[in-house]
Order: sequence, then C-alpha cells, then structure tokens
Amino acid sequence: MQLRSTREILEEKTRDELNLIARGLEISGYRKLSKSALVEELLSAGKCVDKMIRPDWWTRHHNHVYGTTSIVGLILTVAFFVLSKGESNSSVPTQPPVNRVTQTVKQQVSREASDFLSRPEYYIHEQRHEFEDVDDLPSAQNDGFVVLEKKQVWDTRSWRPVVNDAVGPEGSALTLHWQRQIRKASESSVFVSAPKTAGNELICSTDESFPCRFFRLSKPKLVGDVRMIERQIHYDVSSLDRGDEFSLRGVNTYWNSLQRPSDLWVGTIARKGLRHTSDLVLFPIDRPWKKYWATIATNQKNIRIEPEEYEGDNYFFIADDIERRWIYWEVVAPKPGYVYQLRWEW
Repeated sequence: MQLRSTREILEEKTRDELNLIARGLEISGYRKLSKSALVEELLSAGKCVDKMIRPDWWTRHHNHVYGTTSIVGLILTVAFFVLSKGESNSSVPTQPPVNRVTQTVKQQVSREASDFLSRPEYYIHEQRHEFEDVDDLPSAQNDGFVVLEKKQVWDTRSWRPVVNDAVGPEGSALTLHWQRQIRKASESSVFVSAPKTAGNELICSTDESFPCRFFRLSKPKLVGDVRMIERQIHYDVSSLDRGDEFSLRGVNTYWNSLQRPSDLWVGTIARKGLRHTSDLVLFPIDRPWKKYWATIATNQKNIRIEPEEYEGDNYFFIADDIERRWIYWEVVAPKPGYVYQLRWEW
C-alpha cells in the first residue's frame, strides 16, 4: 500500500484537528490562518509534524483505543443538562460526563462546524425569488403536517453592531441554513414556512424542490412594541399522498438583527410529533462566545433546564469547541408547546 504524503493527511483533517496540532507545535497566530494556509504552515514544521500525525508502532498498536476519542474529547464538552459556561470554567473537563450520543455523531458535528468555518462568510443581500406584497398573511400553523426533524445552522460571522440600516457588506448579517423533515398527515396541499425578524430586512432562498409562491407583508407589523418583518413561502405538495415524508431546505439572511443582549438566542418551538431538533451556532474569530446557557420558555416564563426534566426519552446535549468558535445542541423528543432556547454572550 502506498504511503500517503504528509500533505494528504493534513488536508483530510478537520480544522479543529489542525488547530490542535498547531497548538501542540506552538505555532503562533494559527487561529487567524485559513485552513489551506494552516496546512502550509504545518508542513513547514517538517519532521515535528510528521511525528504528530504518523505515530510510531507502539503508539499505533497500543493506544488505538484512545487515539480518536482524545482528539474529540479535547474538542467537545458534552452534557445532558445545561452547564452555564464562563471565563472561570472554560477549560475542557478531562473526563466529560457519560452521554448517549455516539462518537460518530460527535465527530460529524465537529467536521460540519469546521467545514462551515473553513468557507468564506456567506449572506444574501438580494431577493432571488419574486415576492407578492399582501396586506395580511394566512396562518402558518400547518395543522395538516407533522414536522419530524429540524436542523439549523446559524452563521454569525458577518454580524456586527449596527451603525446604520445598510443591507450588504456594511450591514450586519445573521444567516440561517435550515432543513426540515416533514410528514404529510392530511389532504392539505400547501406547507408554509414563515420566517420573521425584528431586524430591518429578511432575505429568503429555498431549493424549490416543490412549486412555491412567495409572500411578504406590504408593511411591517407591530408585535407588542416590536416592529416585525415576516415572509412566507408556500410549498405546493399536492403531488404527495397522505403519509408521505418529504424534506425542505433553505437559507435565510436576517439583516441587522440580534442587536440587543436579550436578542442573543436561537431555538425552536416544539410541536406535537417533533422527534429531534438541533442548532449549530458559528462565531467569528474576533467575537467568540464568552458563555452560554439553555432555557425552556413556556407560559411567558423562562425556566432554566434541570436534569430531572429530561429523564426517559427527553434529553439533550450541548457541545462546543476549545476555540469558542461554535456551539452545538440538540434535543431529542422535545415537549410540545415549549420553546427551546440556546442563549449566549459574546
């Protein structure tokens, strides 16, 4: 079998794995390098990097049990219930709590976060679809459907404090990449996606796997004392039979949102039938998270999550990286009617 080159081995590693190697070699400024530039920097270390990525015979054959888990163990902190994280306890525990999430899933989360962070910042500043202006929008309860799974990646790398209402490079962008797995539970023919924002613009894009119509309110409406912008995408799923499952995905950019400390949260409303929901939040290099915590909101109250609320099938875990560039959390079998929120400070 042909021996792989050092470059090939490095290029196959995730950004988090490369960061750990750079830290071990005491390479200065590695966090600010792109993945490709970091690979070149590591290659310049010569034999030192070879020793780290090509273990000797003894290490390879006697420490195989610990090889993968040690890397991911350094990257992830996993818990079933919330652990508020701050400056004083930012180091990763040497023995993280036992959890019900497989090592494979943890590695996938790390790779997905690293993959997103290795790409250039992305946002949408122009509508790609033709929206119809209306004075009122229909209900988006989707009673004839069951949303089974939600997956959301929130990219805050283009966020900044707002100094004007610009939409584009001078503005502040929060971009959401979302996916839904849905079951058609009735003869209803239209599924509605209804994103909202308290910012000054909301740009939506979808893959149009089904025929779509796009609607927006002709003027923003007030919810309490908050000015809200709402869009709706109506997916025509009349071609599906009752009981069929289907997937939807899209990208939304929320312009000039998350400007107040109370706005710094993401999450989901759990409805009957939701089996699984997850959120991955990405942070810029110059504005990593300082601490985070999870809450459940119900009946207008915020309740900090306690372990006993997650006995049986109801559990969640939170993971983060040592560089404070991302936070991941998921909830299995969330309780219907509750709003699950992941909050942070930066």
